[in-house]
Amino acid sequence: METPAQGIRRLLTAIESLVAEEEVLFRAGEFQEAGLTQDKLQPLIDRLGELARTPALRGRLDGTLKQRAADILARRGRSAELLSVRLAEVRAQLRVLAEAQQRTARLRPVYGRAVLEQPANALAASA
Repeated sequence: METPAQGIRRLLTAIESLVAEEEVLFRAGEFQEAGLTQDKLQPLIDRLGELARTPALRGRLDGTLKQRAADILARRGRSAELLSVRLAEVRAQLRVLAEAQQRTARLRPVYGRAVLEQPANALAASA
């Protein structure tokens, strides 16, 4: 039977591995895959929290485990910052596209009328 402390060590190792995978996926722009990795992470994080709150361990985690957990939080924070920057970039690109679509929509009637208003022989002459 695994002790709560052993379980925490095992979970931290698994979480560290998944966080490393998450970082690589974010940097590669594989956001959907990173989301799947986050789905895998959440139950491990939840279980880690449960174990850390057991009466035998409450307030008694050694410094190494605390440091590992702090490192994980820092790495995930950097990933969140990277994602936030990327999200801002995508939003800016979407604004540019939306503005271009609005300009195009405003110009479409003008150009559509110009073609319709030309005499038929003018169209044949321009071909």
